[in-house]
Amino acid sequence: MELKHAEIKSFGKLCDRSFDFSGGINVVCGDNESGKSTLFAFIKYIFWGLDSKERGLYLNFDNGYIAGSLDFCDEGNNIKIIRRSAPSKDTNNGDGAYSETLQVINVDTNELIKMKNPGEHYFGIGEELFYKTACVGQLGTSELSGKSINEAIENIALSASEDTNVKRAKNKLDAARKVLKLKKGVGGAIPETEAQRQTLLEELTFAEEKNVERQTVESRLCKLQKTKDANDGVIEKISLILDIAEKKRELEQQKKKCEYEKGLNEAKAEYQTAVSEITKDGFMPDAEYIKSLAEKKRDYENASRNYDEIRKEYSSAKDEYDADKENFAQKYGAFGKSENVDYDGIAREESKSKVFLGTVIGFAILTAIMLCLSIVFVPSFVKFRMPIVICLAISALALFVSAIFFIRAKAKIKDTLGGFDAKNSEQLKDTAQKMAAAKSNLEIKKRNADRLSERAEEKRQLLEDLRVDIRVALAKWGVRENITPTVIEETYKRAETLNSRVYDAAAKIDKYNTALSGIPQKSDLTPEQLEKIIAEGEEKLDSEYKGSSDAELKAKLAVYVGENEKINAEINECNSSLAVLNAVAKSPAEISESIYRTDKKLADYTMKLDAIAIADDAIEKAGINLRKNISPMLLEKSGEYLSSLTDGKYAVLSLGEDGTILYKDGAFDGMRSIEYLSAGTKDSVYISLRMALIDVLYQKSKPMLMFDESFARMDEKRLSYMLLLLDKIKDKKQSFVFTCHKRESEICKERIGGCEIIDMTE
Repeated sequence: MELKHAEIKSFGKLCDRSFDFSGGINVVCGDNESGKSTLFAFIKYIFWGLDSKERGLYLNFDNGYIAGSLDFCDEGNNIKIIRRSAPSKDTNNGDGAYSETLQVINVDTNELIKMKNPGEHYFGIGEELFYKTACVGQLGTSELSGKSINEAIENIALSASEDTNVKRAKNKLDAARKVLKLKKGVGGAIPETEAQRQTLLEELTFAEEKNVERQTVESRLCKLQKTKDANDGVIEKISLILDIAEKKRELEQQKKKCEYEKGLNEAKAEYQTAVSEITKDGFMPDAEYIKSLAEKKRDYENASRNYDEIRKEYSSAKDEYDADKENFAQKYGAFGKSENVDYDGIAREESKSKVFLGTVIGFAILTAIMLCLSIVFVPSFVKFRMPIVICLAISALALFVSAIFFIRAKAKIKDTLGGFDAKNSEQLKDTAQKMAAAKSNLEIKKRNADRLSERAEEKRQLLEDLRVDIRVALAKWGVRENITPTVIEETYKRAETLNSRVYDAAAKIDKYNTALSGIPQKSDLTPEQLEKIIAEGEEKLDSEYKGSSDAELKAKLAVYVGENEKINAEINECNSSLAVLNAVAKSPAEISESIYRTDKKLADYTMKLDAIAIADDAIEKAGINLRKNISPMLLEKSGEYLSSLTDGKYAVLSLGEDGTILYKDGAFDGMRSIEYLSAGTKDSVYISLRMALIDVLYQKSKPMLMFDESFARMDEKRLSYMLLLLDKIKDKKQSFVFTCHKRESEICKERIGGCEIIDMTE
């Protein structure tokens, strides 16, 4: 097979890159992380694909897929393989699933070739064998595929695989044989299993004896279980009826609850309406405010009434005082200065007037007598005429003088009493006393009127204060009208009415909340769901119990539950007995099953022992066959390659009796173990064997040789021999050398023509 061209759309860090290959040596060079190993992996991907771990390593996160193509020539046919892998968009594939497309095209005929695995189709081997033969890794490490280089060389020579050690395999088979059956049949897995089988047979005999007792207990347990199941059926029926009755009660409660909730919502709406109506200026009168308003209204009414009463009383007292004052002025107006009257002088004048009156009367009587005497005696008694006339004249004169004094006294008294409308001093004094009493009474009435006026002013001020207080209280609720009893009354009644509506709505809310709290929330089922459950349950009801009351059903239920409790106790006794029997002896079926498994295990052990013997014999025969047929051919071809790599110094390889690889050293007689070779020469032996192994194993197309940093420990001389050998076999095998050094490309340019130098750093 010859690779010609690679087109990489997206593979790891390589995107939109193309590479042309030579049929001979292709040196892929570049610094670390330049993409050499990625190109190596891409070639392997085209033929065998990638596993899930590798896809994660080479999936390009910028475009989200892996894709590319490879052109090659196989047995004269030009073939093109196109592969593409991407995360699957089909959600049924699960997370991490990939969709992959593969096309294999015959370029000459443009024919699409159907195949699943191009690598196995064209090379006749799997990916793992290809990697272990045609791909040579870095040889400068202490281990190679987990084995030392010497062990790998011996394994290739003895088993055609660097991972298979014939001697180690035979040792493992011998160790496995000892595990199964030691010498003399003591201590191995087979004797131990045979002893277990004998123990199980003894246990089976004992268990069969105990099984009779177990069957008796199980029969009783079965009868008890049947009775319990029958009782459970009755309990289930009765419980269903009781549950339906309970569901019906719950349905009624749910309906009531719905009604209460509806009423509650209406009450809340009513409450909100009442609150919005009663609230003014952000203030809502409460009971305390209304009570305070009522008290203020009552106080205002009382104060107003008291004010009106005191005003009436004051007006009456003032009117009475004014009337008495006018009467007093009219009646005792002349006595306005009565306090300056000389009552004693008036009395003396009255006494004088009386004396004068008495004198006047006396002299009048005397004059009358004298007159009479004069009339009687004068004519008769002349001698008495003069005395009598003189006496008469004196008496008349005295009468006249007395009359003048009397008249003057009366005039003086009259002048004095004339302003008082009194006839005499006694009357004047009595009138003065009456005036003093009337004046005192008038003063009392005046003081009473003044006191009532002061009280009226106090009541007026109190009324005004109450009016201000009420105005403030009403203004708090937005009422700013003139404060009158009517306004206060209307405001109070309106507040009381609205507050009563709020209180009534709140009372309704409390009533509905109380009613709702009294309804237990047994479940979250709606009335419709409850009705459906009731309807479904009534279809299952047994007519035998439909007419029974809840009390009767509960009594029956208690009977069956009690009976089941007794049955459960008996079942527990039976289970305890079974537990004891099971603890004493296992069931025969279980022991028989164990015997069967033991027999099977024994047969497996025996078969494994036979297989070990067959495998041991096969390995022995295969080793003989390898040593006789394949190993000589492999060593012969590898010797040819080794001769080219060492310039003829080491040309013969053979296999020792103990399986070690021997070589012919021209400087010494006889064969020597490769343990004496240098590390670089061992690498040459290893590469020779790998190349020879390809010639022996690959029956179809010979694969391209892939060397990944495999020549690091070779000096320039050995490296030149290696590259010349690859150029020599280029007609049979195409080779790829992946390296981060410049030696390979420089040697190829100087000494070998037709090489393809691929610089990954460009």
